[in-house]
Amino acid sequence: MTRKHLAFLKAAPLCILLASVAFAVTLRNMKKAPDEKANQTNAPLVETVSVVSCDEGFFIEVDGVVTPYREVTLSAQVAGRIKYKSESAQAGSVVEQGDLLVEIDPRDYELEIKQLQETVKQSGVSIEEADIEKSNTEELVTLTQGELDLQITEVRRYEDLAKRNAGSQLQADTAKRSEIRVRNQLQAYRNQITLVSAKRNRLLRQKEQALANLEKALLNLERTKISSPLSGIVMADQVEQDDFVQPGTPVVSLEDRSKVEVRFNLQLQELRWLWGDTASTLQNDFELPKVDVEVYLDLDDHRYKWTARLARYDGAGINPATRTVPCIAIVDRPSAGELVLNETSRSAVTDLPVLPTLMRGLFVSLRIPVKSNLDLVTIPSESLRPGNRIWLAKNNRLEQQQVEIAYADKNNVVLLANTDEVKPGDRVITSPLPLITEGMEIRDEGAQTLISADEFDDKEAL
Repeated sequence: MTRKHLAFLKAAPLCILLASVAFAVTLRNMKKAPDEKANQTNAPLVETVSVVSCDEGFFIEVDGVVTPYREVTLSAQVAGRIKYKSESAQAGSVVEQGDLLVEIDPRDYELEIKQLQETVKQSGVSIEEADIEKSNTEELVTLTQGELDLQITEVRRYEDLAKRNAGSQLQADTAKRSEIRVRNQLQAYRNQITLVSAKRNRLLRQKEQALANLEKALLNLERTKISSPLSGIVMADQVEQDDFVQPGTPVVSLEDRSKVEVRFNLQLQELRWLWGDTASTLQNDFELPKVDVEVYLDLDDHRYKWTARLARYDGAGINPATRTVPCIAIVDRPSAGELVLNETSRSAVTDLPVLPTLMRGLFVSLRIPVKSNLDLVTIPSESLRPGNRIWLAKNNRLEQQQVEIAYADKNNVVLLANTDEVKPGDRVITSPLPLITEGMEIRDEGAQTLISADEFDDKEAL
């Protein structure tokens, strides 16, 4: 082995040692020192809102559907050919009360009227003839009665002469026969008067019947013109011009647009709140309280509002499928909808036109005011926990409370207030927590407040 090789073998361990030291120094310089963690608490952050008093009452919110207030089908009342059909009689047209829709050919009924008018005139003439005949007969009765009186006097004279032997019995008998003949004539005239009176009564009945037939003919002539009995919309037209119709043939169907109905269902609990203190003022057991309600229609991000009134039950029983009570509210002015704005969309929709009118089939929501003498508070629905419990934030601690629910909908829960458990101003937790313990430490995010019922009417409902 040469000297050069020996020198390399002696220097190799030293080189390895120096490389190891350099590698260790390099690794040490590359390692980043861990950041110092700030001392943080493990208390969860929660969202809370204030419990709001609703001493003045609350609103029951339900969904409903718009239905027609009145729907009328006009049918032909007389037979004939359709002579005229108005353009307003087409489906979808708007008509006013009294507008002519369809006219049936009236010529047959006009001829019938002329015939009956002649019949009435002829009956009048016959009655006049009977009156003249009766008057003449009455004069004959008067004359015959005078002649009878003379015959009676003559018979008495002849009888007196016969008794004194101053006259013959033959003369007395002849005078008696003349008296009997005059009496028969007088009775015949009286019988004729009775017959004429009966004939006159019969003619009067015929005239009255002719007048009744004439009135019916005039009515039939009037019925050849079918006009709209209301202001509304033509829903369907079933005939065309030149069609032949029979009595009872449907012509057009109209929908009354002066009012609309909103049909909705109430639960028995909601109905009980509606009865409230007004139950004693109702006239019968099947009557709803006379209160005004609000009807809302949500269209895109906008909301329209109408004023309605509770009218009646839709029937007299409970829906067996839903176990709810069908009710009806009436909107007296379906075209008087108001566009209501919320704060987020006020600047964007100020130029949006108002919806013209409520239409059948629209799904709407109703807000029915409820008055109560009980102490009530309101919390958001998401703050209600299983088992009718709520979580309150007090002094950064969680407290569980059992509550008694008075009414609940999809947005809010109305509770019976209890000063020992929950009262207005308390902070109720709305955010979920995976695991809780009584009295656990929490951090209240705050900065949220549940609005009252009046504020809801001005903001959220808008």
